[in-house]
Amino acid sequence: MLLVPLANAEVKTGLYADAEKSASDALACLGRFDRPGTISEKKWPEIHKQLEASCYFVLGRVRTSQGVNLPPGEERKQKLQESINSLALARSLNPDDPEIDYLIRLDDIASGIPAEAARWMSAVYH
Repeated sequence: MLLVPLANAEVKTGLYADAEKSASDALACLGRFDRPGTISEKKWPEIHKQLEASCYFVLGRVRTSQGVNLPPGEERKQKLQESINSLALARSLNPDDPEIDYLIRLDDIASGIPAEAARWMSAVYH
């Protein structure tokens, strides 16, 4: 429960390696441990999904930040695709978060497909 907010804070402050480790550790813990005793069985599945989505969002955000800072080429393309893959997982778990779609579209722009990004950015805006 503490690793996810930590990962979010780390990525916002530019500590990308730390954010990636915290998000990965949080995903491992979410897969290994049952719900905390302070959260009801009824509420846990939704909270679990939100935490997992947040982890994938952080991983996507890290890859986006890494990718856009690389010169055009295969490594940049790979980082941006890794970001899109992580963000797609985040969106499947939390389809109502427009920030996920927004970041995917930034990846599209950085990948050189602005027409696709423009179409979706309009949907995100609305």
